[in-house]
Amino acid sequence: MQEESVPAMTDDDSAELQLLIAALTGDDERHKVAYATEGGQFTNAGIPTIICGPGSIEQAHKADEYVELSEIERCDAFLKKLLDSCTTQPSM
Repeated sequence: MQEESVPAMTDDDSAELQLLIAALTGDDERHKVAYATEGGQFTNAGIPTIICGPGSIEQAHKADEYVELSEIERCDAFLKKLLDSCTTQPSM
């Protein structure tokens, strides 16, 4: 079996992005987890990166996974706030 190597994602360059997301969601908790995403490639390319999304990791990536409709609605509201913030604030 061949092992794959996925670059680690760091938060060294994403402090400003983290503050924006915390302001939009009203949640300033941060969690580091050992899951593979393409975030490490973006980080390595110098692109400030965070990973966020709807639902609970308890239901994700397993048989019968699901996201509650209320979480999709929260995600939709977040994305609308993010879009509004991009049109009213200077770019980072």
